[in-house]
Amino acid sequence: MTPEQYSDVRQVYKYAMARDAFTEVSRVCEHLMAAGISSISPEYYAMAVGIVTMYGRPFTNNARIGTISTSLVPTEFEALHAKLMEFRHKAFAHSDFTGQLPGHGKMTEVRLVFDGRTVADFSSRPIFEPVLLPHIKALADLLAQKAKESHDNFLNRVLRVIVPQFTEADVGREFELNVEDEKGPMVVRSSEPIAGKYPVVRPMPKIS
Repeated sequence: MTPEQYSDVRQVYKYAMARDAFTEVSRVCEHLMAAGISSISPEYYAMAVGIVTMYGRPFTNNARIGTISTSLVPTEFEALHAKLMEFRHKAFAHSDFTGQLPGHGKMTEVRLVFDGRTVADFSSRPIFEPVLLPHIKALADLLAQKAKESHDNFLNRVLRVIVPQFTEADVGREFELNVEDEKGPMVVRSSEPIAGKYPVVRPMPKIS
């Protein structure tokens, strides 16, 4: 493939992953809001960590793929985006004792308590409260739509090249975007199909 075609393949991959990550963030937020789960519920912390790590994934570097631009974040959501990314970098994906949380102190910290006889230690558990969930969902929905628009644009460019190359023997087969070999074909036939074997973010198309 040409350098331009390789760039298109990378963009399709990048924006597909971003679209699906933001879609999943929106779904989890919706679930937590509908269930009325509080921040002290056992499952809330793990799900909140999932929200933040999934949200941050498209904005963190992926070898050969790169990141989506923060310019996609609407101005009114810039502060929320910054808060989520700080949670990701300093509390959830990594433990950085320099991270600060207003009203909480350090994001991650180990402290000691003396009760007069013995000393016990405990670690802090940074978290965002459910009040932020509607705002996170709104931001994720906007970003999912923007990522989808970019994805669809680049996918159409890729399809214009590869579809004429398909034959009857390719019907029903799975193909992988070739992001590993920039001098090879744009897509390669998969040796191990996964349709129907693994969970997917969006329904698979039905092939007659």
